[in-house]
Amino acid sequence: MEKKLYYEDEQDLEGQKNTAQIVDFGVSLSVTAAINCVYYASGCIRERKDLYRQRVKQLCNLAVKSASQMEMRMKSVMRDKSYWLDYSDRVIDEAQDDITSFRRAIEKVLTDANFPDATLYSYIECARVLLDMSVKQFDCVMERAEEDYGHNYSGIFFEFRAGDVFGNWDKMCYELYDGFSIDLNTPEVMDAFDVVSRRFGRGEYVSACREEAHAKNPDFVENSIKVKG
Repeated sequence: MEKKLYYEDEQDLEGQKNTAQIVDFGVSLSVTAAINCVYYASGCIRERKDLYRQRVKQLCNLAVKSASQMEMRMKSVMRDKSYWLDYSDRVIDEAQDDITSFRRAIEKVLTDANFPDATLYSYIECARVLLDMSVKQFDCVMERAEEDYGHNYSGIFFEFRAGDVFGNWDKMCYELYDGFSIDLNTPEVMDAFDVVSRRFGRGEYVSACREEAHAKNPDFVENSIKVKG
């Protein structure tokens, strides 16, 4: 990431640098995973003419538009876009098995409840939950930074908060789920989600991915932050 930051003192500078690293190698990846799920699920919805109409169509398109704009904003602050794309793609590949396990756990609950289109709705709900997770991770990182450094950095790293994407997708889900009531908080679903959330939160998908991205981009120099007091 490359940003010009203004700071009040050395503690503020340290806080902004540390927060930038967490956002760069943590939050940005959970957001990317969620956006990928939105793109796939939205494609599935668009194939269903009985669903892709009126308010659902409007909100689906708004969510996809917001996701595309967010991707562009995130890329705009990355010093080496090729490196970041290789790196984030590899992380998503690493996370895919866990995300798939989570989605299948949702699908099983829906299937057991004789819910129509269980597979489609499992993709939709998986995207919704991952978006919600990424927003909560961002907010948690900013809250922790404020506790540790006395400053709120949400505005500095606004590019990485998927609030608009989640808001539109969540409203679309409300339209689609109207009239249905199924408890998805089973131990199997919660356990599968906890794996995804924990591994993104702890950066467990990261190490090998950075090595591979470095190999593909040998001229890359670690991202730095320009600062101005």
